[in-house]
Amino acid sequence: AAGGVDGGAQRAPRARSSTFGGAERGVDVDALLACVGGDCGFGEQGRPVAAAVVFKSLMHWRSFEADRTNVFDRVIMVISSAVDKNSDHNATLAYWLTNTATLLHLMQRTLRTSGAGAGAAPGRPRPLNP
Repeated sequence: AAGGVDGGAQRAPRARSSTFGGAERGVDVDALLACVGGDCGFGEQGRPVAAAVVFKSLMHWRSFEADRTNVFDRVIMVISSAVDKNSDHNATLAYWLTNTATLLHLMQRTLRTSGAGAGAAPGRPRPLNP
């Protein structure tokens, strides 16, 4: 689907590009937010997919740097909105708790491993396996 989350045809042109233009990144951020806003489920070994996708995207865009937190802030707003809308559904709350805990773990592990402080670019992330 053109412009959709799973539009594999969209990835090929960007893969050849050496720079990330503002408009292209905006499309990617919108796709990420649409993906996160839904239920991505769990992958192999029961790991939450949304947490892994968000983490890898934020690392790729260097969104943990002090001057680039807008994307991270928008992800948090989407998660918060999903929790607020489903506050009576325990399964949905458990899903988001698992995702946020996993995302926090990945961020802490990466930032601790790289020794990155505020405003410094984190090092290369370790694989998702503990």
